[in-house]
Amino acid sequence: MLSLASLNALDRPAFTAALGHLFEHSPWIEEETWPRRPFLDATHLHAELCATLRAAGPARQLELIRAHPDLAGRLARQNALTAESTREQASAGLDRLTRDEVGVIDAALIRHQVQAATLAATPPPVEAAPGTTPQENALKRSRFWERFGFGKGDAADWRAQPPMRAKVTSWQGANRFALDTGQIWEGIEPIPFEILGATIIIEARPLGAFALKLNEESMAVRVRRVK
Repeated sequence: MLSLASLNALDRPAFTAALGHLFEHSPWIEEETWPRRPFLDATHLHAELCATLRAAGPARQLELIRAHPDLAGRLARQNALTAESTREQASAGLDRLTRDEVGVIDAALIRHQVQAATLAATPPPVEAAPGTTPQENALKRSRFWERFGFGKGDAADWRAQPPMRAKVTSWQGANRFALDTGQIWEGIEPIPFEILGATIIIEARPLGAFALKLNEESMAVRVRRVK
């Protein structure tokens, strides 16, 4: 285990790698806390990490909540949870559920996700400015997805947005990468494959979320744009 003095001496990537497990798949908290070194003790470090989370605002706080795995979900059944999540779910007795009990939880999660996806299918409404025509207001709505580098399309439905393909030019941190478009993206969960130099795919998802894929057949990893 690193001493506090050693932790204070680490550069940003090493500091993030050392503590990135503290908040579920959210190493951005440690990364943004790093500049406030040196930390006097563990209590001071914990307070600064929590301050970063509180200052992040509701959207990023919600990302942290979404990064937590489903209760007794697919990752748990595949023994693919982090050690921390495994202990948390075991302490609640979720590792001792029967098949029928797991089915009840799965059904509830599916209902919740379907309802959330339905609500998220329409972007936040855009107020028509006084004097604007319906055509101008429709154009403004169509730019909802353009902020994220996606092509024009029906902004009322995330499924209508074509995927973005771009080349990864560099790593910017423990889980953050730059594209040849000038954009910088960050994995909400650990990125399990090497993407440096690869042309990757980023797809729109419900709830204003995005997913990274190495190719059409690869697994999807949740990401967010930071620049």
